[in-house]
Amino acid sequence: MAQRLKEQGETVEMLALIDSAPRFNRSLATEAERDLFLLNLMSLDIGMSGAQLAEFFQERSSTEHSLQALFKEAQKRGLIPQLMSFQTLYHSFNVMKRLLNVVLNYQVGCYDGSVMLFKAELPLLEYQGMNASLDWDNHVARIDQVQTLSGNHFTLLHGSNVQTLASYLRKALRAKVSTRNRLFQEILPPFDPFATHVIEEVRLDALVKEAKARLCIDEQHPFFFDHPLDHIPGALMISGLWELLTDVTEPTDPDNPALCRYVQSLHVSFQRWAEKDVPTPLSLLLMDGGPQHLSVSGIVTQNAAIVAELDACVGYQPKDPAKQAMAGQASTETSNHAPDFVRLLHKQREENVVIAQPTLAPAGSASVPRYQTRLAYPHAEHYLSQKTSTGVIHPMHLLEAARQMLTWLGHAHYGVPEGHPMNLISVEFQQSRPLYVGEPLTLEHEVLSGDQVRIKDIVQFRIELHDPLQPCGHILITAQAVDRELYERQRQQ
Repeated sequence: MAQRLKEQGETVEMLALIDSAPRFNRSLATEAERDLFLLNLMSLDIGMSGAQLAEFFQERSSTEHSLQALFKEAQKRGLIPQLMSFQTLYHSFNVMKRLLNVVLNYQVGCYDGSVMLFKAELPLLEYQGMNASLDWDNHVARIDQVQTLSGNHFTLLHGSNVQTLASYLRKALRAKVSTRNRLFQEILPPFDPFATHVIEEVRLDALVKEAKARLCIDEQHPFFFDHPLDHIPGALMISGLWELLTDVTEPTDPDNPALCRYVQSLHVSFQRWAEKDVPTPLSLLLMDGGPQHLSVSGIVTQNAAIVAELDACVGYQPKDPAKQAMAGQASTETSNHAPDFVRLLHKQREENVVIAQPTLAPAGSASVPRYQTRLAYPHAEHYLSQKTSTGVIHPMHLLEAARQMLTWLGHAHYGVPEGHPMNLISVEFQQSRPLYVGEPLTLEHEVLSGDQVRIKDIVQFRIELHDPLQPCGHILITAQAVDRELYERQRQQ
């Protein structure tokens, strides 16, 4: 049902599974087996143990005889209404048999959303041998939580057990609702005339949690159009989506300002060229959320065709005052880079270089050579120097540093001829914590060999991010190395 609702355009905020499994772990092929199964369930529901069940039913010659004995036992325990007759119970039993037949013939499909599973501490015999998720991991996209509750299939809904279950469900509902209310803006923030904007005509539909805007194409922009281009660069589209995301999400948790926003993960894929003279709308849709994160999906289009797609998760973690203080002390890159180095980065303006010259890392105990470089911070007026009130680095700064390292490696180490364009196919970015302007960060790349380098002109590079103590993220870039002739043919298609 949840999958059907999603396919009909409905939003399924939460799906909880309560001690259910997608299948039984044993066959109930005969009518006698199905009758005994239902009698066992009814006996468990009135509180009989497994040992009592075996003794109780072994002396009964028929299903009706067993059901009569069960009826008397339930009456004795005061578990059924005084006016209820055996005929009513027998009718209910036959209804349950028909329902069981439906269940046994049902083929469980797949659900492309997330679920929570609450299971009984004492599993049904039919569940024994299943994995910790009762095999639901084979049928759903993600299991957010597996919680074991006291009791069996029936008693978890009795007495204090049902109160425990209710408290878990209330907490989960509050997390969903509070996430939507706290972290996603209900109205757009005031326009900042002092910031450099790459989108305009921003609109927010707070009801469906969707934001839209139009990408600004300024061919005089010193960073995005560092040199003449015949298309919109991927960096501009990513920056436009990020600006839209920051417009509609809170920079800090309103209920706990000590938690600041950062990119947990980001994946962008490019489907086609984006032309400079065509209107380029962007949209973002809130897909999911938790107490300290939001998941969004975004697209860039031209003439109703998708140019780029984005999936991102924005997290909220405690601020680090010591690292935030670095933001005001960040030294800008003042080194005079060699012209050959700048050229190998596909840059004309030296101010847009955001890495130092890569070098081979000391061999140490590593068996595979690694290149490393230092993240450089451009001057204060540079687009990439824009930071939030929390001092977190603009994600495009890190992505551009990785792209420059990739481009340099392609030419200087892997033998891609100069003049060959590198067509961006996709970018994946993950970081384990907020990274702040001014932090001493390094980028490292483990040298590839043989077929690892290129498959049919497709190259994939992994760049690791490190602070002075430990790894703090990675960037994976997939691109196509083409010669000028192939590039021109691609552009004409």
